[in-house]
Amino acid sequence: GLAAGLALLAFGFLRRLKARSFQRAPLVPVGGDSGQTPLFISGSAESPAPVNAPLSGEPCVFYAETVDQRERSHTASGGRTTHRWVRVADNLYGAFFVRDGGGAALVVPTQGSLDLQKPETSDSNELLAGEYDEVRKRTERIIRPGEAVTVLGTPRPLSEFMDYLRRNEGLALPTDLVKQLSAMENDPAAAETWCFFGDGVERTADQTYADYLSGTASSAASLLAAGGLIAALGAAALLHALKVF
Repeated sequence: GLAAGLALLAFGFLRRLKARSFQRAPLVPVGGDSGQTPLFISGSAESPAPVNAPLSGEPCVFYAETVDQRERSHTASGGRTTHRWVRVADNLYGAFFVRDGGGAALVVPTQGSLDLQKPETSDSNELLAGEYDEVRKRTERIIRPGEAVTVLGTPRPLSEFMDYLRRNEGLALPTDLVKQLSAMENDPAAAETWCFFGDGVERTADQTYADYLSGTASSAASLLAAGGLIAALGAAALLHALKVF
């Protein structure tokens, strides 16, 4: 209990530091002053090429799908069978524009930037293969068209993103979206469109800016309170045990 409480306190302090760093980053209108980075933008998610999520089939502008497989292994002593989950696929698909009324910025989320609060959709499928059963669990997280989103990062012009796209063949985007971006690249008025991609996108949240900041601060406070309580109970139990001993 003491160890668990201290761990929660550590996570709580890290979350509080993150919340404070978020408060220092400005919320900037799309296309505004990008002199201070990283910065926040917030608006609604839009895409000229929406897709369907792989599990729920819902229309979305972006999805993150993971596939975990349960594997069997036998221990040397006693021949006991144990199971473990192994990640076999991690798929990101799509990109979207964040529109805030003044303009639109392209966002291509990364796995590390996702901070989605909606419950994920999951599904498991058991396939019998001889005397062993193979169980796979699929999960998806999505961003829907028109949904409120908040993004933290460093914007770069569309020309840099198109160079990045050509170098990264594994980047999965809808064909229609790529065609539109190619047309925008040749349009002087659209060539400077803000783009958040690669290491330039730090957080992608499916919340408004105010909700995201307050939620992060609230999460930090909850972790600190729970950690302090559990650590105190664990320390009291430890002292009692030592006294009895």
